[in-house]
Amino acid sequence: MGILCAATVVGCVGHRKVPRVDGAGADPGSAEPVGGFPGEKAPNIIFQESDGGNEPLSSFLGKFVLMNFWATWCAPCVVEMPSLQALHEKLSKEGLVVLAVNVDDAPAVALEFLKKNHLTLPVTFDPEKMGAVALEVRQIPMTFLIDDMGVVRSRYRGARDWDSREVMDEIRSAMEGKNEN
Repeated sequence: MGILCAATVVGCVGHRKVPRVDGAGADPGSAEPVGGFPGEKAPNIIFQESDGGNEPLSSFLGKFVLMNFWATWCAPCVVEMPSLQALHEKLSKEGLVVLAVNVDDAPAVALEFLKKNHLTLPVTFDPEKMGAVALEVRQIPMTFLIDDMGVVRSRYRGARDWDSREVMDEIRSAMEGKNEN
């Protein structure tokens, strides 16, 4: 008689894949909000733009932002990118900014990935991981829903189907002020 163990890779840390042992989020549609920052003001992180300029998070005040930390070497991140693109295409007209924050060491790698995969959603870069450190991102993908006042509404660990009806309804509800945190 033997014991069968299985681990599903749903997140990445550093440059290696890390299996989750708690079982949460194994299905890309089941990423759950995690504790920490909901209800708190998001730090004014300054991200690097593709042209070398800087973009402070505060420049998005007045808009809802879905901020997703990702990297090209993170398999779950790559899997969820098409759904982030679809969410961007569907909800940007309603005022949501989908912001993909790349943490690759070289932004050129991410830019090539985006071009190759025909992804056009807004992307900024955090190659020094300063934003990731400020938000205590210990695993990617990690996603934050930040309201128009700069307050973190939700924090999600793991890959998710971002353009599913359930997720879009949840985001729309938050944008309409129906979601109290």
